Amino acid sequence: MSIKQHLLFAIYMCIMLLISSRASVDLIAYDGFSTEDYVIPETIGDHTEGLRNVNGGVGWSSGWTIYASQYLRPGRIHAAEPGLEYPGLATHGYRAYWNSGTDNRLGRAHSATRKISNSLIGGYDGDTIWLSILYVRKVSSSSSVPGSIALMSNSVDVVRLNLSNIKIQEAWELSLNGGDYVQYPVQATGTGITGLVLVRIDYKDGDDDVYLWSGDSIDISSEPSISTALKASAPLPGFNTFQLIGGNYTDTSYDEIRIARTFPAVIGYKPPGSLVIIQ
Repeated sequence: MSIKQHLLFAIYMCIMLLISSRASVDLIAYDGFSTEDYVIPETIGDHTEGLRNVNGGVGWSSGWTIYASQYLRPGRIHAAEPGLEYPGLATHGYRAYWNSGTDNRLGRAHSATRKISNSLIGGYDGDTIWLSILYVRKVSSSSSVPGSIALMSNSVDVVRLNLSNIKIQEAWELSLNGGDYVQYPVQATGTGITGLVLVRIDYKDGDDDVYLWSGDSIDISSEPSISTALKASAPLPGFNTFQLIGGNYTDTSYDEIRIARTFPAVIGYKPPGSLVIIQ
């Protein structure tokens, strides 16, 4: 390698270090279900622990709480391999898997909830919060209980995304403060295809804006234009809790949860040992 090549490589590494350091500063919470924090169970049983109480990732104040109904036992929500991947996003480890087994009703129960902080995040004019997460679903029939992603103030919804699949045509719906859902104008990824959900919350003047992007072809090399997003507005409180639901008649996986204050952090944070898939 020539002196010029050495210099260019050193400059590149310094830039990457600065980007990574800034992303870490602006990151609020991350969980990629790493191989260091999570264990794939040797047997999948109704009464095994699964994700219950596992405190993986960074930035969380507690481990996962699993709610299990009469149909779903906690062991059906567990770490699985391989992890999900998306072009340009650093990924690492396993994925969280809602394993319905032979009973399609199992997804009804279903929730995995985690406290981010004991105090509220956001809620003040000028605050901007980003959320990104990967998902994939294998749907067997129309679902009466959708998959769901939520930011909550303790147990009260602030922002909730429902993945409806009327006749298996999946589309994201957005609800603020537990109100009516607004359907995403572009369908989400089809069954079995990994997609990215990207959310931006702008707190301002008491009429706050939430933007939603979703799909398998979002270009994350730069911040997407808000003109391409689904938008909903309402006065919003801050939040301190994160929740995932699988939905029934489906096998659902989620991975690479990032909550941050900037787009570079919600996309650019690189967990130790991660890989970036280039398309």
